[in-house]
Amino acid sequence: MTEKETFINHSLQKSLKGNVRKSLMVFKEQKAVKQAIQQLIVADTQLYELFDSLLSVPGIGPMITTNEMKNINDLKS
Repeated sequence: MTEKETFINHSLQKSLKGNVRKSLMVFKEQKAVKQAIQQLIVADTQLYELFDSLLSVPGIGPMITTNEMKNINDLKS
């Protein structure tokens, strides 16, 4: 194998760079959405209490808690 063959060809490298950039953008968007959800929860006493209660269950973390909260229609029940 020659030295030239060990390097990624230019078009593949360009494609990979584009995919990495897109992935990073999505990651940043997800982070912003998570932060916005957290701000909404902290700003609402009922949501915060529900969130805190769900987090107290062993094995339930923030992602599962937030996901389950979307299924609750009435916070009082």
